[in-house]
Amino acid sequence: MSALLKMGDQLDKKVAVYALALLFIGSLLAFGATSWSLLNEDASPWGKVSAHLEKVLLAVGLCAFCCATPYRRIGQLAIAGVWVSILGLALLLFDLPFVVKSGGIPRWIDLGFFVIQPSEVAKLSLMLSLPVLIDRDPTGLRRRPRRLLRLLLPYGIVAGLLAAQPNFGSILAIGVAIAGLLWVARVPMRWFVLAAAIFACLSWLGFTHIGKLQTRYQNWTSLLLTENAADETGYQARQALVGLGNGGINGTAAGEGVTRYDFLPEQESDYVFAVLGEQWGFIGTTFVLALLAFLVFRALRIARETSDGLAYLMAVSIALMISTYTLLNLAMVTSLIPVIGLPLPFLSAGGSAMLTTLAAIGVLLTISATARRARSGSRWGK
Repeated sequence: MSALLKMGDQLDKKVAVYALALLFIGSLLAFGATSWSLLNEDASPWGKVSAHLEKVLLAVGLCAFCCATPYRRIGQLAIAGVWVSILGLALLLFDLPFVVKSGGIPRWIDLGFFVIQPSEVAKLSLMLSLPVLIDRDPTGLRRRPRRLLRLLLPYGIVAGLLAAQPNFGSILAIGVAIAGLLWVARVPMRWFVLAAAIFACLSWLGFTHIGKLQTRYQNWTSLLLTENAADETGYQARQALVGLGNGGINGTAAGEGVTRYDFLPEQESDYVFAVLGEQWGFIGTTFVLALLAFLVFRALRIARETSDGLAYLMAVSIALMISTYTLLNLAMVTSLIPVIGLPLPFLSAGGSAMLTTLAAIGVLLTISATARRARSGSRWGK
């Protein structure tokens, strides 16, 4: 706490304001998306909102911890976090009593006091540990292919375990964010061409041999061509488009609209943007997307302001993580891509995603504060 008070004047207030505004909007959407169904069950309309706020408070506490911890220390913890997440993902492959499933697919581990999703831990750990490994020998990635392969080995293990669930959306999102980070680290273009070729081959194999991916692809193409899903499994994607279209310019007003009547599955989590579009309309969605864009650009501004290579890479990595998940979630909800099951940062009601997002904001704040202290010290020295 004392460390936070000392850093108070040096914290980036814009980042804090953008994050708090998005958390507030997410809480409003959680109420608007779930209140009717709870009332219909003779339960308190605030039930799921209360649970959501508890997760938000826990995430804010983790954010404060990260904010008070030196970012180099967090980077070292992230390296250990990668192997912890790999262990968690491996445990999901077994029918254990503490493994929690969704639709028959193992996703979470029940710790007793909290249910954690190992894929989210892997996402944050990879995005914060890779800058540490790159910073140790930044030119080695360009000169020694083996070093690049060793660097990507943890992601390869994570991707394999996620494919076994299956959870292809997280594989894609984490991979895209890592590719962006390697681009910033100036990895030679030939490696991106090779990675793109491998990704294309694996995608073709997946969409031609894996039933789940085949179904999602068929529903996606059917929606684009006929505005109807190929079968009942495409119901969710179609209802999301109905909700977005129903919002129009001004929206139906907060807490109103048809999506709240349980027409849209996962409306408070992966498909919360459809609720936002219906209830807040084009104007409301533009405002929220602007907040997310301002936050990402602020992270990039912080990266440019720091003189430390590790801090630069970590800030860029956080910006890539938030922007990648945002863009892929929006593309999914608007049916620009098939359903991939990813949360929308800050807005989706998910405890694990909220924890990792707010932890990343805490790291960003400590990077910003450290850079400001360094500039203040240099001016004082002059």
